[in-house]
Amino acid sequence: MHVALIRKIVSLKKAGAERYAVNLARQLLRLGHQVTVIGESIDPELMDEMEFIPVKVRNTTSWAKNQSFARNAIEAASIGFAVKVVEGAAFIDQVE
Repeated sequence: MHVALIRKIVSLKKAGAERYAVNLARQLLRLGHQVTVIGESIDPELMDEMEFIPVKVRNTTSWAKNQSFARNAIEAASIGFAVKVVEGAAFIDQVE
């Protein structure tokens, strides 16, 4: 299965959801799945482990940044893929 994880920041240098996303991606890779991370930033050392699609975010107020990220992340996930979003994670299959 090809799984896309959508998370603004994916990092082992932070705690919480940022670290959880790394651990989830690594476990899915160990189970043989293809993982694509879609986000604003990722630790450089993680880019060798998983595919990363960067998302540009508008630098304005906090709510505008979040809205910009959400809109741009879904757009990035839908280019070239059929997307099913489930609980914040997108499960994608390549469209030929």
